[in-house]
Amino acid sequence: MIRAVAFLCALVVSEPAFALSCLRPDVARSYQAAASSADQYVILLGTFAMDRKALQPKQLRDPNKAKSVTVSAQFSGKFLSREGFVKDWAGSVQVTSECFGSWCAGAPAAGQMLAFVEKTDDGYALKLSPCGGFAFANPSPAMLDVVKSCHSGGPCVPDIALR
Repeated sequence: MIRAVAFLCALVVSEPAFALSCLRPDVARSYQAAASSADQYVILLGTFAMDRKALQPKQLRDPNKAKSVTVSAQFSGKFLSREGFVKDWAGSVQVTSECFGSWCAGAPAAGQMLAFVEKTDDGYALKLSPCGGFAFANPSPAMLDVVKSCHSGGPCVPDIALR
Protein backbone atom coordinates (compact mmCIF):
# COMPACT_ATOMS: atom_id res chain seq x y z
CA MET A 1 0.00 0.00 0.00
CA ILE A 2 2.68 2.52 1.02
CA ARG A 3 4.83 1.56 -1.95
CA ALA A 4 1.84 2.13 -4.25
CA VAL A 5 1.21 5.59 -2.76
CA ALA A 6 4.91 6.46 -3.10
CA PHE A 7 4.88 5.28 -6.72
CA LEU A 8 1.81 7.38 -7.49
CA CYS A 9 3.38 10.40 -5.82
CA ALA A 10 6.55 9.84 -7.87
CA LEU A 11 4.47 9.85 -11.04
CA VAL A 12 2.76 13.06 -9.99
CA VAL A 13 6.01 14.86 -9.17
CA SER A 14 7.65 13.81 -12.43
CA GLU A 15 5.72 16.61 -14.13
CA PRO A 16 6.56 20.06 -12.71
CA ALA A 17 3.10 21.39 -13.64
CA PHE A 18 1.41 19.14 -11.08
CA ALA A 19 1.14 19.81 -7.36
CA LEU A 20 1.74 17.18 -4.73
CA SER A 21 -1.61 15.74 -3.69
CA CYS A 22 -1.80 13.74 -0.48
CA LEU A 23 -4.45 12.15 1.68
CA ARG A 24 -4.78 13.82 5.06
CA PRO A 25 -2.66 11.87 7.59
CA ASP A 26 -4.76 9.64 9.83
CA VAL A 27 -3.57 7.29 12.59
CA ALA A 28 -5.99 4.49 11.67
CA ARG A 29 -4.91 4.61 8.01
CA SER A 30 -1.26 4.64 9.10
CA TYR A 31 -1.86 1.70 11.41
CA GLN A 32 -3.55 -0.25 8.61
CA ALA A 33 -0.69 0.52 6.21
CA ALA A 34 1.95 -0.60 8.72
CA ALA A 35 -0.01 -3.73 9.65
CA SER A 36 -0.52 -4.76 6.02
CA SER A 37 3.11 -4.10 5.07
CA ALA A 38 5.61 -6.92 4.58
CA ASP A 39 7.90 -4.84 6.82
CA GLN A 40 7.75 -4.95 10.63
CA TYR A 41 6.77 -1.83 12.58
CA VAL A 42 6.91 -0.73 16.20
CA ILE A 43 4.60 2.06 17.32
CA LEU A 44 6.34 4.49 19.65
CA LEU A 45 5.10 7.36 21.81
CA GLY A 46 7.70 9.70 23.24
CA THR A 47 10.43 12.10 22.22
CA PHE A 48 13.16 12.02 19.58
CA ALA A 49 16.39 13.87 20.38
CA MET A 50 18.13 14.77 17.11
CA ASP A 51 19.84 17.52 15.16
CA ARG A 52 16.75 18.95 13.48
CA LYS A 53 18.75 21.41 11.36
CA ALA A 54 20.80 18.54 9.88
CA LEU A 55 17.54 16.85 8.83
CA GLN A 56 16.75 19.59 6.31
CA PRO A 57 16.78 18.13 2.77
CA LYS A 58 19.63 19.09 0.46
CA GLN A 59 18.61 21.18 -2.54
CA LEU A 60 20.22 20.23 -5.82
CA ARG A 61 20.71 22.40 -8.89
CA ASP A 62 17.32 21.34 -10.22
CA PRO A 63 14.69 23.06 -8.01
CA ASN A 64 12.28 20.20 -8.73
CA LYS A 65 14.57 17.64 -7.10
CA ALA A 66 15.91 17.49 -3.58
CA LYS A 67 17.94 14.84 -1.81
CA SER A 68 16.55 13.00 1.19
CA VAL A 69 18.52 13.27 4.43
CA THR A 70 18.97 10.79 7.30
CA VAL A 71 20.09 11.59 10.84
CA SER A 72 20.46 9.46 13.94
CA ALA A 73 18.02 10.19 16.76
CA GLN A 74 17.66 8.93 20.31
CA PHE A 75 14.14 7.91 21.23
CA SER A 76 12.84 7.84 24.79
CA GLY A 77 9.30 6.83 25.69
CA LYS A 78 6.92 3.89 25.37
CA PHE A 79 6.02 1.31 22.73
CA LEU A 80 2.55 0.04 21.96
CA SER A 81 1.72 -3.40 23.33
CA ARG A 82 -1.65 -5.13 23.70
CA GLU A 83 -1.98 -3.32 27.06
CA GLY A 84 -1.36 0.11 25.51
CA PHE A 85 1.61 2.46 25.82
CA VAL A 86 2.81 1.04 29.14
CA LYS A 87 6.21 -0.47 28.35
CA ASP A 88 9.35 1.69 28.25
CA TRP A 89 11.56 1.79 25.18
CA ALA A 90 14.66 3.82 24.46
CA GLY A 91 17.13 3.51 21.63
CA SER A 92 18.59 4.79 18.42
CA VAL A 93 16.34 5.45 15.40
CA GLN A 94 17.48 6.54 11.95
CA VAL A 95 15.15 9.38 10.88
CA THR A 96 14.89 10.15 7.16
CA SER A 97 13.32 13.24 5.66
CA GLU A 98 12.15 11.96 2.26
CA CYS A 99 11.64 14.04 -0.85
CA PHE A 100 9.29 13.57 -3.81
CA GLY A 101 10.68 15.94 -6.44
CA SER A 102 10.80 19.38 -4.80
CA TRP A 103 8.47 18.39 -1.95
CA CYS A 104 10.30 17.28 1.20
CA ALA A 105 9.26 16.36 4.71
CA GLY A 106 10.23 18.89 7.32
CA ALA A 107 12.02 18.07 10.54
CA PRO A 108 9.59 16.99 13.26
CA ALA A 109 8.88 19.47 16.00
CA ALA A 110 10.38 18.88 19.41
CA GLY A 111 7.99 17.33 21.90
CA GLN A 112 5.95 14.17 22.11
CA MET A 113 5.44 12.19 18.93
CA LEU A 114 3.47 9.11 17.90
CA ALA A 115 5.62 7.28 15.34
CA PHE A 116 5.32 4.14 13.23
CA VAL A 117 8.94 2.99 13.19
CA GLU A 118 10.18 0.25 10.88
CA LYS A 119 12.28 -2.53 12.38
CA THR A 120 15.07 -3.24 9.89
CA ASP A 121 18.09 -5.54 9.79
CA ASP A 122 20.20 -2.52 10.77
CA GLY A 123 17.99 -1.26 13.61
CA TYR A 124 15.01 1.09 13.59
CA ALA A 125 14.01 3.62 10.93
CA LEU A 126 11.43 6.39 10.79
CA LYS A 127 10.68 7.75 7.32
CA LEU A 128 9.12 11.20 7.22
CA SER A 129 7.19 11.75 3.99
CA PRO A 130 6.09 15.08 2.51
CA CYS A 131 2.58 13.60 2.76
CA GLY A 132 2.96 12.71 6.45
CA GLY A 133 1.36 9.68 7.97
CA PHE A 134 4.00 7.78 9.95
CA ALA A 135 4.75 10.48 12.52
CA PHE A 136 2.24 12.60 14.44
CA ALA A 137 3.49 15.48 16.59
CA ASN A 138 1.69 16.04 19.88
CA PRO A 139 -0.95 13.34 19.32
CA SER A 140 -4.35 13.96 20.90
CA PRO A 141 -5.87 11.49 23.38
CA ALA A 142 -8.42 10.58 20.67
CA MET A 143 -5.60 9.69 18.25
CA LEU A 144 -3.97 7.48 20.89
CA ASP A 145 -7.31 5.79 21.60
CA VAL A 146 -7.70 4.99 17.89
CA VAL A 147 -4.26 3.44 17.52
CA LYS A 148 -4.74 1.44 20.73
CA SER A 149 -8.10 0.20 19.43
CA CYS A 150 -6.52 -0.80 16.12
CA HIS A 151 -3.75 -2.67 17.92
CA SER A 152 -6.07 -4.56 20.26
CA GLY A 153 -8.33 -5.77 17.44
CA GLY A 154 -11.04 -3.17 18.03
CA PRO A 155 -12.46 -0.69 15.52
CA CYS A 156 -9.80 0.76 13.22
CA VAL A 157 -11.61 3.17 10.93
CA PRO A 158 -9.90 6.26 9.47
CA ASP A 159 -11.54 9.43 10.75
CA ILE A 160 -10.01 12.77 9.83
CA ALA A 161 -12.32 14.48 12.31
CA LEU A 162 -9.95 13.38 15.12
CA ARG A 163 -7.21 15.75 13.98
